[in-house]
This record gives sequence, structure tokens and C-alpha cells, in this order.
Amino acid sequence: MKLGQKSIESEKGTFKLYNGIAAASIVAVNPTKDEYKQITGRELKEEPVYMDKDEAGNKRLKLQFVLAIKKEAATVNSNIEDFFTNLTFFMTAVPVVGTQSGKYQIMDAYGNSAWATKEEFEAKAIPMYTNGPAKIKTPYYALCKGQEDVINFLRTWANLKAPFTFKEGKFEWKSEAELSECELNPNDVSKFFQDLTELKSLIKLGSEYLVKVGVGVKTTDKGQYQTVFNKAFAKNADWQCAKLIEALKNKVASDGSVEYSTDNIAEYKAHATDFEKELSESEALPFESSDSSIPEWL
Repeated sequence: MKLGQKSIESEKGTFKLYNGIAAASIVAVNPTKDEYKQITGRELKEEPVYMDKDEAGNKRLKLQFVLAIKKEAATVNSNIEDFFTNLTFFMTAVPVVGTQSGKYQIMDAYGNSAWATKEEFEAKAIPMYTNGPAKIKTPYYALCKGQEDVINFLRTWANLKAPFTFKEGKFEWKSEAELSECELNPNDVSKFFQDLTELKSLIKLGSEYLVKVGVGVKTTDKGQYQTVFNKAFAKNADWQCAKLIEALKNKVASDGSVEYSTDNIAEYKAHATDFEKELSESEALPFESSDSSIPEWL
């Protein structure tokens, strides 16, 4: 036996909960209390705090993207009323290091990640694996905790292209001119710890861009609330959303407190999730380049 939806009451009334894959635009990142009310019409109890420290004293940044999900924006949104929701990431100023290997997680300006030994990283050498060199270009950058998810989201939203093509089972790098359309420098994302001016400008410039996200409902001892999956995304033109669907499936299997659907987004009703459905439904906005290979957070 399952309970039906538990409604959420606020000073403004009852808000519907939604579940499914939606096309969303970004309207703000880390807004103030007044900005949030102006955008969403909802009143926050206090001024948001976006910077703190973890238990070890490392600087930690909360990135809260305010998403607009509108009925007329895309076919996947046709069964909803317009609403706003939040997509949240945390970046912690500590490098990602393999617990057993001791290798650093690295990424180049084209979204390719790999693992480098301390010696490889200090020499800025391409990491070597048993099957050959890593698929990554120099310069590359050490990632801090949570940074990879933020970069994947921004690359998907900005519709940045892949930096290589496959021919006869092998990948080939695109020309330098083509690669310039694929860039999002990880060091620019590291700068978010100091300043979000560039990110906010980019969001304003890309106000009409859409990205597909998994919207779900999380249940806690205090009730149910809207949540957005922050580990995988799909470009708006991607009607299959295969990677996003697979990631949602794995999340639900490992976390019984959250419900995601792979149908087009609709009003939430408690039911078993169906992962067999597919979806039906663009211009790069790269960050400015950065010459420094030393992360801003180090």
C-alpha cells in the first residue's frame, strides 16, 4: 500500500509537485533573498548563505541555479503548469585524489577527464594507461570536489560540442578552429569561489537556452519536496536522453527516498518508476580562455 501525494503548504498556498524529465532554462544563480522573491514570488525565511567550510576547514561553495520550467518551452513540458525549482551543487576546495591510487582527477578545456600521478601532474604530461595515453589535451587542470558535476551541467546547458570525432573505431581530435567551439576551461569554474560575475553574465546571455534535467520528489521525515538530479543532464535536442535515464535509474535503485520518472514531466503521483519510456523534442557559449593551469582554489 502506498500513500498518495502529501501536499506542501506555504504562506502563498499549495504548490504542486512534479516528476519526470523536463526542459529547463537557467534564470539565476545564487540569488539574494530579494532577487529570489522577485524571480519566483516566494519568500525565503532568511538571506541565503552560499559559502562556508566543511568539517576539515576547507572552503565550500554552494551553487544554487534557479531553473524555470515552462509549459510552452518544449514538448516534454506540455503536461505541466509553469514553475521554478532549484538545482544545487557543492564545490569544496580540496583536490579529488584516488583513495588507493593517489592519482589526481584532471580535466582539460574540452570536458575530457583522466587520472594523473603526482609526477605526471607536476610535469603536465599526458597520463599513460595500460592501453595507451589518456584521451585528454594539455593544459589540463586538477579538479576540486564537486567541480566535475558543475562543468558537465554547464557544458550540456551551453550546448558545447564534443572535441573529437570517431573514425573506424578510433577517435580523432578536431581542428584547432573547431576545438575553440568546445571550450569551457575548468580554471574558470574554479574562479567561482571568488566571483560569479562571469557566470551570471553567461546565464543572462544564454537566457533562452534549455537543458533537460531529471525532476523528482524527495521524501523526508519533514515531508516531500521538489528536487533536481545533479549528476547527469541531456542537451535539449537529445530526445533519447539515454545517459540521463540510466543515471536516474541507478539513483532510484540506490536511494529509496527519492522518486524520478523517465516520462515527460507531469504532476507527481506516487507510483513505481517506469524506465522503459523514451522522450521526444541549441550554439556554444564558451567561457573566456584562461592561461593558468593552477586552479584558483589551491
